[in-house]
Amino acid sequence: KEQSIDFFSREDSPVSIALIFDTSGSMAGKLARASDMVASFCGYLNPEDELFLVTVQKTARVAMDYTSNCADIQNGLLFSKAAGLTALLDAVPLAVEHLKAAHNRRKAVLMISDGGENASRMRKADIRRLAREAGAPIYAAALTQFSSSPEAGSPTREEIYGPRLLHDIIEYSGGRYWEIDDNRRLTQAASMMAAEIHDQYVIGFRAPDAGRDGKYRHISVKVSRDSSSPRLSVFFRTGYYTPSESEPLW
Repeated sequence: KEQSIDFFSREDSPVSIALIFDTSGSMAGKLARASDMVASFCGYLNPEDELFLVTVQKTARVAMDYTSNCADIQNGLLFSKAAGLTALLDAVPLAVEHLKAAHNRRKAVLMISDGGENASRMRKADIRRLAREAGAPIYAAALTQFSSSPEAGSPTREEIYGPRLLHDIIEYSGGRYWEIDDNRRLTQAASMMAAEIHDQYVIGFRAPDAGRDGKYRHISVKVSRDSSSPRLSVFFRTGYYTPSESEPLW
């Protein structure tokens, strides 16, 4: 049912970012490009932003804690080597949990990977629910051009279907997905990521029949425009969970 908008604003405030960086074996030949993307992304951040680094191989781990100096993250990636299996899905709950210690109200997750996945305990269905609950949009950059270097070998099944996995992860969070198959697009994609993470709109409405039952409420956002206006693409969170009786209202 169509709802009346009670509150609307444009917001660009400091953000706490979880950077999930894939250093698994499928990234052989792609790490340099991935690191270049991080460097470009850092150039568009604000001084008040903070981020931490989660690296992914057979397991996911927080490799560097919160910092407002993006050069620390870049230095932490200098000696990364691609090796091992890929627990990409396991990195998402780890990042979301660590975001609870963020200093900024606004939060986001950025994944840089080829989407290969072959070692996680988490399943995609679990990640979908987590993406809904996280309150932090998930953004993903998929490096889709397979390396021709001998050490990389032939593309695996995980690499071939990886971009679709990344797309599915972000679908429920209100984030964006970029598929990058050309080095010339790295800087452009990095600037778009930073812009979209920072510059967002907040829409407030009074939820109808808002019972405290802990159930999921679906949302659809549609924008009306006249024929003379440019085409618009709208990305939004697909819903929210209402608080249960035992949870505080906020």
